[in-house]
Amino acid sequence: TEHTKYTTTEKLWAVGAKRGFTNVDPDDIEWQDDYTPWQFVKEEAADRGTTSSISYKFWDYEEYGVNWQYDPAANVYNRFNWGKEHQDLNTNEQLTTKNLVIQLAKESKANDGYPGNVHLLYGTTGKGQALIFKDGQVVNGTWSKAKRISRTVFYDDKGKEIKFNPGRIWISVLPVGNEVDYGQSN
Repeated sequence: TEHTKYTTTEKLWAVGAKRGFTNVDPDDIEWQDDYTPWQFVKEEAADRGTTSSISYKFWDYEEYGVNWQYDPAANVYNRFNWGKEHQDLNTNEQLTTKNLVIQLAKESKANDGYPGNVHLLYGTTGKGQALIFKDGQVVNGTWSKAKRISRTVFYDDKGKEIKFNPGRIWISVLPVGNEVDYGQSN
C-alpha cells in the first residue's frame, strides 16, 4: 500500500536494468554527459539571518504539520513533524538540512480510478514560486523545469540561479496557495 514501500538504490538500479533503463540513453550517451548539477557556494555565509522557524501543513491534517527550527551555531534546519523531533529510524538522529526549498506547484486530482479520487498530482514541469532557506535567510524565488527529464533550477528574486550550501538539500513540494509561516528571531 502507499507509504509502506522502501528499497535501496542498488535494488532500484537492478530493476531498472531489467526494464532496459541504464546509465545510457537510446543514443548510447551516458546521462551525466548531458547533466548540469546544481551550483554550490565554496563557503557558507558568515552573516547568518534571523529566519528561525519555518512551518507548513499538508492540506488540513494537523498530524502532517511540519516545522523546521534553524540552529545558527550548526547552520542547519532541524525538522519536526506534528510537534515532535522527526528522527531517522535507522540512526535515531533528528533529520536536518543545510538547504530547505519549498516549491509551490499546481495540485490536481489523479483521476486514477481510486475510490473518492483522493490521489493527487503535482505539476513540477514549467515554472512557479519557491522559498529557499539557507544560512537563516529566506529568498523569495522561483523554480523552472523545462521538461520531465530536466533538472529543476531554482532562482533568486533577480533571476540568478541559487547556489546551495554544501550538504543536504530538502525540497518540499506544496500546492500553490499553501500557507508557509516563517518567523524572524531578535
